Amino acid sequence: MVFGTAEHQLVSDDYLAGKPDIDRLNAAENFSVVTPSRWSSAGFLNLGLSPERVNVIPHGVDVSTFHGDRSAREEIRNHLNLRGFVFLHCGAMTRNKGVDLLLRAFRILIETHADARLLLKGADALYGSRDLVASYLSELDSADQGKVAERIVYIGQPLPMAAMADLYRAADVYVSPYRAEGFNLPVLEAAACGTPVLCTGGGPTDDFVADTFCRKISSTLNRASGGNWLEPDLDHLVALMRESIEADDFRARAAVEGPSFVSRTHSWEKVVEQLVSL
Repeated sequence: MVFGTAEHQLVSDDYLAGKPDIDRLNAAENFSVVTPSRWSSAGFLNLGLSPERVNVIPHGVDVSTFHGDRSAREEIRNHLNLRGFVFLHCGAMTRNKGVDLLLRAFRILIETHADARLLLKGADALYGSRDLVASYLSELDSADQGKVAERIVYIGQPLPMAAMADLYRAADVYVSPYRAEGFNLPVLEAAACGTPVLCTGGGPTDDFVADTFCRKISSTLNRASGGNWLEPDLDHLVALMRESIEADDFRARAAVEGPSFVSRTHSWEKVVEQLVSL
């Protein structure tokens, strides 16, 4: 059994240890590929593997850690010095995550919502995330760079899982305007913590989000020989961010429905049952 992801719906030559004999693999009843989303599975199907050899089994979360108990929320916000309405994004901060687009949207948002804050959790040791965020900031007009930067709270060091769950619960909305992902686990973790989600529509997250806790950003599919990707619509992203600030009922519903949905369908126990069955 081989596990893999194809963020751009492409399994390139440098991904493979030599060119596989696709006909032999398709004929081998004891061979399977496991990938976590329908979007990602397209990469292996495009390679020539038959649908019988490609199995979509999602990732999961530890619901004993990522849960909707928000009793310590204000304490966590005070510890992080978070004020106002907080949008959160976690990850490598690479361009496929859409962080450059998020900064552009945030710049527009603060024209009407000056108390908004953007909490970014990067992975500096692995990806140099802080430098990537700085490069995206430099793409803004010079007059806007300072306005955006002073409203960013950035964390780059590794955190235990319990501390990551605290970050999700401290935020008001999780935002992921991604271009290409194999799954996008932070979206699922945020939902498990009761934090409403704004994420790109048309990609892998379509497999595991519901309108009870998520709003999808309109996107355009781009196909190329080097892989496919989605381009989220900037104006729609800004509109959804604005709406989420005013949508008290949506946020309250997400605080209940997100954890309920994830515990029913995407606990690690549920995921392992699927793997064992396979």
